[in-house]
Amino acid sequence: MSKAYQNKWSILGSVVSLVIVLTLIVSCAPAVTPPEEVKTAKVGFLAPLSGEVAAWGLPGLYGAEIWVEDVNAAGGIQVGDEKYMVEMIPYDNEYVSSKALLGAKKLVLEDKVSFVLMMGGSTVLATQPFFTEHEMLVATLIPGDMSTGTPYLIAPAEGFPMYMIGGIEYIKETHPEIKTVAIVSQDDPIGRIAIAYSEAAFESLGIEVVYKKIFGVETTDFAPIVTAMLASKPDLLSWGDSYPAYVAALTEQAYIQGWARPIISCELILSDVLAKVPAEWLEGAVSYFPDWDDPNLPEECHEFYAEYISRWPESWGAVSWEYAAGLEVWKLGVEKAGSIEPMAVFEALKAEKTIYHPFGEGTWWGKELWGVDNWLGSPWPVTEVRNGKHALVDMKSFVDWFNKHGDILVRVLEEEEI
Repeated sequence: MSKAYQNKWSILGSVVSLVIVLTLIVSCAPAVTPPEEVKTAKVGFLAPLSGEVAAWGLPGLYGAEIWVEDVNAAGGIQVGDEKYMVEMIPYDNEYVSSKALLGAKKLVLEDKVSFVLMMGGSTVLATQPFFTEHEMLVATLIPGDMSTGTPYLIAPAEGFPMYMIGGIEYIKETHPEIKTVAIVSQDDPIGRIAIAYSEAAFESLGIEVVYKKIFGVETTDFAPIVTAMLASKPDLLSWGDSYPAYVAALTEQAYIQGWARPIISCELILSDVLAKVPAEWLEGAVSYFPDWDDPNLPEECHEFYAEYISRWPESWGAVSWEYAAGLEVWKLGVEKAGSIEPMAVFEALKAEKTIYHPFGEGTWWGKELWGVDNWLGSPWPVTEVRNGKHALVDMKSFVDWFNKHGDILVRVLEEEEI
């Protein structure tokens, strides 16, 4: 046998031996279980995180982040026999309709989200045709955005602009001498609908609107506006649902120009307003969003507030908890449906007769106004500024008011073409 031939068999024998050894090692080694794949449910956060309306978006993102962290720390959401972690994907639409539509397309087509949180107003109206086409479940803070053309748009948390009527009722009860009002708000869907609902409430209570102005969103000088309001000699000033920066400027002008009677506003972000006016002057101003350490609210509200304030001091506002509340409702729908698919969740939620709301039990309502029962309506707080805090002083039901005065509201909305 040649030496080359012998080497060939020697190499082959070595290879065979190596294979046998490796086979024995593998067969004797313990089985390795591959890591379990983590299931994820993606949620889109499509709201203004910068710009004039950031105060109605960014604090809500902070609150939603707390909710996501708490849910994931507890093991996620139970979806049938599986657990899903929640991933939130924010997109800053700057409250610009074209940017909102870009964000909607990214979240649905690229990120594959199962649910979208939005603020409301013009950005919701701009994105709804796309969301409806793709059967996406979307939450708004403004039930007035809803119509028969927005079948999968729900309002699971806030009751704007309906709750504005409750504050006006409270003002009339506590200040029966009020006979006239001057009201302003910015020229956009939010501002216009706020004025319309307020007008209906004032009319139902016999309060005359002696001054009304829709001002441009580009307005920076509010002194002439307040001067004109005071010239109408009202008993009450209303800021409608003006943007937070506008509210601070309007309130400052009211103080500078000597106003000493009640003020009502959809929201008063006290950290902003009290930087411009004395706390004792603002005492008694009426709004709708209690601080969540209020003794009249449940303990879970106190815990959420404490966590929020510890992480983002001086940023608490109306929306700080609202997007998180929407997520809690969505979670219920996911668990009931055993699925994260938007339409399955939507159907599961609508099958529930009542759903827990931070202010009590909510029921689906809205067909009388918008043709769809997609607002999770519940009584809503009225607050007064007391000792530099928003104190909860009453709870009011819009549905009760509507059952008595709905004809007035319907007429006003038709006159205003809303």
